[in-house]
Parts: sequence; structure tokens; C-alpha cells
Amino acid sequence: MTPASHPPKLDDLTARFMARKSADGLDDAINEGDVEPHEVVAGFRVEARVCWTEATAALRLLAATDDKPLPPPEWAAYAAVLSSAYAVPLAVGFFPQRVREFHPLLGTADLTRFRPTATATPAAGFVSLRGWVRKVARGSFAADALLASGLAVNVGDAVDAATALATAKQRGSDAMSAVLANQDAAVLWATGRCDEALAAWEAMPLTAATAFNRGMALLFLGRSADAVPLLADAVAKLPPDTGWSHLAKLYASLARTRA
Repeated sequence: MTPASHPPKLDDLTARFMARKSADGLDDAINEGDVEPHEVVAGFRVEARVCWTEATAALRLLAATDDKPLPPPEWAAYAAVLSSAYAVPLAVGFFPQRVREFHPLLGTADLTRFRPTATATPAAGFVSLRGWVRKVARGSFAADALLASGLAVNVGDAVDAATALATAKQRGSDAMSAVLANQDAAVLWATGRCDEALAAWEAMPLTAATAFNRGMALLFLGRSADAVPLLADAVAKLPPDTGWSHLAKLYASLARTRA
């Protein structure tokens, strides 16, 4: 490497890597001089504070509110230990670093099997976090309740998620209507009601977050061609230095290879 050269960015490597793959798996050969990011996502760890920034991004993108919820108990463990996911919506309490392995996505042309299901097993542990969720679900702060709904659904507590979301809707201002509607769709998605979630996102105005979520949903519902322009729009609109932008690029590459 010469002094004037710079290492390629992770998202560029990922996009190039994804673009070289067929819908059925890896290509037979890698061009000489290419850099292949083996297990990039699985081997890449981020700090809990980075995940926190991403988990609250929907508040900044969709809600005209100054509410800034603080991290709940066990946040660091939650961010590090929570099981890997593949079809992650951009919503409060969700973060793109949950996609820790993308190679399974490359090995099949059928991405529908990576959708969330209603029969997912609840995560073990997180006693303090779960206690915080139940307390917040009875509180008076909409942003905290929104966060609680996302955290609860991600550990498999659908009833607590619904309770927290109901509180957020009751306490939220008119300025929070977009983020509340988006969260409602995200909870539907995470509990396996994927067609309903897509319909809800399609009823919302097109923004960076809803473009991402519509495209993500279409991709994992087997409608890759329809997902391509939406994910391209999300890439164009999302802040380029965020994990959500990087994940949008990965999903866009997946969609293009299957369109």
C-alpha cells in the first residue's frame, strides 16, 4: 500500500462482495487483487453506545421531539448478547448491528425464510431490562415507552411490547405520529405479521425510514424487484455514516442480485 492509498470502506467492500455473488451462492473465482471481507459482520463488534445511537435513530428521523430516553438497565449486555437477526426494521429499539452474519443470506435465493415468525422463542435472561420495560409501560413518557416496545419485542415479549406501544400512543404528541405509526408496523413485523407491517409502511409518507422499511419488507417477502428502488432511495436519504445506511446498502445489493 502506498502512502497515498487508503483502505476501502466497510460498506464499499460489502457492496462489492455482494455484487459478485449469484443468487445461489458464491462465484467460482475472485478476481486477483480484490479484497473479500470474510465474516465482516460476524467478526465486527461495536460499542454499546454505537448501538444505542442506532437504536434511537428513528426518533431523530421521524419525530419532532426533544425527548431523549436514557439507556435501560442491561443495555450493554442486550446489545452484545441478543441473538443475530436478518430482517431488521428501522425503528426505536432496533439496531442494524443485529445483522451479525450475512453469509446465510448469500447462500439461498429464498430470503423469505429469514422473516420473523410469531413462534420465536423468547430470549433468556435480561431480568432488569424486562423489569424496566414493565415499569416504563405504565409511565408517562412516550419516548421511553416507544423504546420499551422495541426492546420487549426483540427479546420475545410480545405482550409487554404491545402494552408499551399503547402507552406511547396515549402519551405521544401529534408531532410523534410518524414515529408511532412506524413503531406499530415494526412490532407487527417482529411478531411475524409481515404482510400487515408492509401495508402499514406503505400507508405512510415516503421518508428515509419508511423507504428502508418498505424495501426491507419487500426483500424478505420475496419481492426483490420491487425492493430495489426503495432501498436505493433509503441509501440516498439516510446519513451515510450510520449503520442503517450500511445495512440499506447490503439489502440493496441482495435485492439487485435477485431482481
